[in-house]
Amino acid sequence: MRQDADERAAWVEVATADDGLRIVDVHRLDGLVKSLSRPTLQRPQIVACVGNTEKRLAYSVLFPQNPDVWTNCTHAFADLHLDRVSAGIDRESAGLDRESAGSDHPLFFVDCSPGAGCPTAERKLATRSGTHSPLPSDTAGKLILTRLLFPFVDVVCVFADDLGGLAGAATYLEQLFELASGSPGAAPSLIPTSLPWHARPSVIVVTSARDTDERDVQLREVREFNSRMRALRYRRHFSAIGCVRLWPRRAEALRVAALAREVRRTLDRARERRSAARTLFSATHLSWFFSQAVVHVARTVRDPSPFDFIATSRSPRPLHPLAASQLRAFLRVARDRKLPFETMIRVVASSVVYDAYPPSAHVFCPADTFSTIYASAIQHALETADVPLSRHPRGMQKSALVASCLSKIRAQVCEWVDAEATRGNWAKDLHIRNLDLFRLEMRWEKAKCNSSCLFCIFGRPQHVLHCGHAICDVCVQRLGHAESGMEYSYRVEVCALCRTPAQLKVVLKPPTAGIRILSIDGGGARGIVPLQFLKLLQAEIGRGGSIQDYFDVAVGTSAGALIVLEMFRMHWDNARCIEQFCGFADCVFTAPQRSRPAPRQPMCARGYRFVEAWFGKGVYSDEVVAMLLKRCVGEQTRLFDRVVDGAPSRWKFLVTTTTVDDVSTVVFANYNPPLERMDGDLEPGAEQAAATYTRFPRSAPEDEPYLWEVAKATSAAPWFFRTVEIRLSDDQQNDSMGSHQDGAMRNPNPTDIAVEESTGHIWPCRPRRDLILSLGTGGLLRTDAPSYPTSRGPSSKRVVSRIYRWGTKTLMATVDPETVHQKVLKMLDPTEKSRYFRWNLMLSDTLPSLDDASSMDFLTQQTERCVPQGKLRDIKIALVASSFFFELDGPPARNDGGSYDCTGTIRIRGEPARVLELVRSVHSGKIPIFKNAESVDDDLRLRECFVCKRHVQRVAFTVDDLTIPFNLKLGLGRAGEHAMSGLPQTMQWFVDQQGLHDPFTDILPHVSGPNGIRFEHPGCPAVREWTGNADARPLKRRRAC
Repeated sequence: MRQDADERAAWVEVATADDGLRIVDVHRLDGLVKSLSRPTLQRPQIVACVGNTEKRLAYSVLFPQNPDVWTNCTHAFADLHLDRVSAGIDRESAGLDRESAGSDHPLFFVDCSPGAGCPTAERKLATRSGTHSPLPSDTAGKLILTRLLFPFVDVVCVFADDLGGLAGAATYLEQLFELASGSPGAAPSLIPTSLPWHARPSVIVVTSARDTDERDVQLREVREFNSRMRALRYRRHFSAIGCVRLWPRRAEALRVAALAREVRRTLDRARERRSAARTLFSATHLSWFFSQAVVHVARTVRDPSPFDFIATSRSPRPLHPLAASQLRAFLRVARDRKLPFETMIRVVASSVVYDAYPPSAHVFCPADTFSTIYASAIQHALETADVPLSRHPRGMQKSALVASCLSKIRAQVCEWVDAEATRGNWAKDLHIRNLDLFRLEMRWEKAKCNSSCLFCIFGRPQHVLHCGHAICDVCVQRLGHAESGMEYSYRVEVCALCRTPAQLKVVLKPPTAGIRILSIDGGGARGIVPLQFLKLLQAEIGRGGSIQDYFDVAVGTSAGALIVLEMFRMHWDNARCIEQFCGFADCVFTAPQRSRPAPRQPMCARGYRFVEAWFGKGVYSDEVVAMLLKRCVGEQTRLFDRVVDGAPSRWKFLVTTTTVDDVSTVVFANYNPPLERMDGDLEPGAEQAAATYTRFPRSAPEDEPYLWEVAKATSAAPWFFRTVEIRLSDDQQNDSMGSHQDGAMRNPNPTDIAVEESTGHIWPCRPRRDLILSLGTGGLLRTDAPSYPTSRGPSSKRVVSRIYRWGTKTLMATVDPETVHQKVLKMLDPTEKSRYFRWNLMLSDTLPSLDDASSMDFLTQQTERCVPQGKLRDIKIALVASSFFFELDGPPARNDGGSYDCTGTIRIRGEPARVLELVRSVHSGKIPIFKNAESVDDDLRLRECFVCKRHVQRVAFTVDDLTIPFNLKLGLGRAGEHAMSGLPQTMQWFVDQQGLHDPFTDILPHVSGPNGIRFEHPGCPAVREWTGNADARPLKRRRAC
């Protein structure tokens, strides 16, 4: 077996930058690991050889059939080589596997020639200032060896004869110890604390026996060497240091055979120690850890710190920043259910195991994992929770009680991991079994929480099952099953807590897809205008599906909120929405008016009625409004509640109201922002929305506001309707959340709120906005004062009626939706501006009043006449482009030219048959694919799997830089080229969103399928396999929001 030029490539290089030498990871180890037969199962060991002549002689015997190994090993440390050991080696004499590449423990050899200096790569490295610290040129090689390689190497072979004998070897090791400590004389070691001393590398100092030396001289050299090593307290860095004296040179074969046996024995001991310490990594994990260690060392040259394996393994999937707040919510539920203290401890411990060990995760020492990742958050939750933690003696300090709780949780976690840890979904199975055991004590049927996912504790619930339990997106994917025919569609068949049948369908936004927003203004009876526009748009879409299928977020205020609730909460089609809206307006605005001034009342009585209507009871009957809303959305339906039968849990909707006290905007939503604490404060990094609006706090399920109350509050326009006081529950009459009125009083056009919520709160990863459709309810073309209809009856010219008209004009003047339209334009970048559609019916003479139900026929006719057909087609084209999204098959690979080769697939979001029908209505010919201005494919040929009914097309292209945005466009004939969903973006963004840099987790937010499997059958043409890897696995797909 000969090594080609690529196999002699370096693991890392040292390149010249503007301010000195820098470490460069050339990802050589990644390629070598992928060439193994089973990289996810094989657990390699690494031997580092330090020397020159003696080392080459040893290689010449170890690798007689592979001369490139020993003829090219004169490079300095910048050229680190890996070779699959045993080509040409005698198995009996060496004790090494003949084909270690296929063995369970392949051997990697790292070559280092310390006397050759540290040459730099020929290419000049262009780095950003401050990204990495430059390396000192005189100690660069030793620094890389100690801080980068020591945490990964099992055995270090130091050939003393190449360093001037044992004394020279001791001096060399002393220099390494000094660098490993961070500074001269420093005590702490830079070997990771997650790597216990007995799992750290062993050092074998190889020296040759000389015939001329007396035995006493040799023993004295060994004693002096051992003395110097003991003075260094070497166990801070290594597990053991030993000397091996080889036969005289005339017996070269016996010399090397003795060395090979010693290396084999040391490797066996190292493997046992690492296995016991749970630090024997798979080849896949080892490669990823090494690349992360390169970055860590490069960033900490001036301020060195140990590389932490456990913390680094969780860097792509950190503990939820609100973990302590989530745990406090669970503790309150446990308190209310009077859960025994020991059971509470076991539930928390089981949730820690479930969160810490998803499929493909490396099973570190559970005590170290708990201390590194979870202890701080759990301690904070226990310290701040207002719940009794246990039966303890009076006077016992709370700090001692918290410490006792932490100790019990840690012990329980260790017990379960030591007993249950296997491959696959063992942690999930263990957690489900534990929850079943705790069912009688916990009484899960009555334990409900809207602010914390009770199944995993650390997640924010987004979906409510039929039994009332709310779960997060991650639990949907880990507990549900991927449905055929639709991307990112799951079905949860049973509640994991109470075991009640659920049959909930959940559709998640693909992690690399953009956002589609629908916003509807307020306007009373004029709400028929956006409904009629949507009717025309639905007719334009035709058999392409319902309008709701092409939007992710919907927001409305006043009448617009009622439309949003009908479409996205009740899942009604457009025809039923129009029928219900017209019936609602007719019933409300033609009901007996209780406070409008009567024509024959005395002046003082009419004045009193006016003041009462404006500041109190309103003109129209609240009882009629409440009755109709209860009939429409349900009397017992809560804001955050299970979806209607047959509808998926898919859409995020928002409804706005205005507070009476300070005239501020309040948002009622059916989701939990991932980064918002339950007390309303935002975690650092989340967008601060409090400057323009506040979000109604999520409360206990029994305290959640009724949906009809929210609908009544958002449409409670002053003068027309009474203000609505929303309380937490019927049992807490004094616990009011304030009085609310028409949301259009403050935000007649809620588009800006939808834009801010979608990219700053719902999806903190800030995806692109594919489409924003904002619909108005009517306006006037003239710039002068609008004309309003007069009051009915002969009293229209009297004083009170004039005051009434003045109040109506004042109300209408304060709500200008077009002002928000200009604000939204300033919020969007040039790409998104072309995807923003605003339409409003502009009238030339008279704008009907909010309560003029008789004008709805007129407004319907005007909408049908004024909506331009071109705008409807433009919106349809935008819907088509947003229905396709791109995903990578694997991490981009750097080619010889310095650019990156990217292979991925184009996929359909939504039901493929309907989307393709919509595509054909726009363009029936070939649909070329472009990357920026470069052609990628001449036609969009989507292959359908006859089992899962999904459609994909594989594409390949290159990008010059991972951090420069690129665009994929579809050529839609005369409609032009249009970017697909979520684009333009950088390639690094795709890598982060899909979790391609995380080999430890098969289940992350937005991952498809149970147990990390992309589809439910292996024959699907969309299942991606890693190139050249026989241990092929389906691609993981993620959020990192």
